[in-house]
Amino acid sequence: MAQGTKATIVAFQREQGFGRVTVEGQGELPFDAVVAQPNPDKLLPGTEVMVEIGPSRIPGRMKVVKLWIGDSPP
Repeated sequence: MAQGTKATIVAFQREQGFGRVTVEGQGELPFDAVVAQPNPDKLLPGTEVMVEIGPSRIPGRMKVVKLWIGDSPP
């Protein structure tokens, strides 16, 4: 099982279904609402989360592939 990396939500646009997090050592990365385990009401700027990072569709870029609150992934 992959381990998560600490991150903080920077922005989340519920209507459009995507947001951004600041990841320690990585900078800002995008995430899609479908990879987030918490209810969208909990995806507020400043919320500390854990993320799993993987490759983006854009070559050479990374994105969040899993996002959750708490210490262990769902």
